[in-house]
Amino acid sequence: MSSLSVRFAIGLVVLLLSTTSRAGLLGEDERKTFDLPEIAPVTLTYRAVDSQNVPYAEGLIRGQLAQRANDATSMTVRQNTDNEGHHIVFGLRAAITPSGSNLVLAYGFHQISSNGLDLGQTIIIPIRIEERNEGGQYLVTLTFPTKASSKRARMYLLGAPELNTSEVLADYAHVVEAIEHTEIQIQTNVHGELDTKYRPEAVLANFDRLIGRERPWKAGASASTGLSDTFLYKGQDFRTTIAVTVFPYRDGSKVQYSANVPLKLAPDGSAKGDDGVKVLQELVAKVAND
Repeated sequence: MSSLSVRFAIGLVVLLLSTTSRAGLLGEDERKTFDLPEIAPVTLTYRAVDSQNVPYAEGLIRGQLAQRANDATSMTVRQNTDNEGHHIVFGLRAAITPSGSNLVLAYGFHQISSNGLDLGQTIIIPIRIEERNEGGQYLVTLTFPTKASSKRARMYLLGAPELNTSEVLADYAHVVEAIEHTEIQIQTNVHGELDTKYRPEAVLANFDRLIGRERPWKAGASASTGLSDTFLYKGQDFRTTIAVTVFPYRDGSKVQYSANVPLKLAPDGSAKGDDGVKVLQELVAKVAND
């Protein structure tokens, strides 16, 4: 073979490899779907109001379902850098779509180069969410898909990472069971005022002695705004910060207070912590008049 022919053959091979790398390995992604285990739709029932019959924020349930999925996964997001300087990202990210209609489970395994080239795979599992308010309860129906979609960069020659489908399916089953038992965490604001025969300084001293300040320093005094401070209640069932302001009033004081009491809403319509409001109200009255 002449030297010209050899140079032409080498040039052709280089051209083919270069073209394949750009058009095939770099430019085309592998997209496919695979079957998921069949899971019947489930409806979760949550009380629609807090302990004082005040409706809580719309969208709160959806957000906490996504958080429950992120907390429950065994494929927690992990990030590191390999020996070649690639940024490696692995794990599940669960999020609610902007429309609020889906809880999307996105499993990913990505190798991102310094120039931003993303070599890796993503598996998407969208769970349909429908929410309605009936008779003071939120009914949240979860409909599970029969297929998952996968997208993987065609970078086989560069050793692109690939998810283990069996591991994803096992984790998906675990996450589904977890979100079906999600307890929704909300806060009930408790506030009010009461009269006491004691002076403002004595009242705040009682709160400091019987509950304890949230911060170690003492509150400032003001004749126009009263004495104010915050106290950290550490009860058997919950902890909360109580904001207290005490004004001189007649021969004693007027006490104003505010605190957030935690409440857990179970998916069977029940709630845990309703008695926290009464506990806090009785505590404030007892301390103010001790």
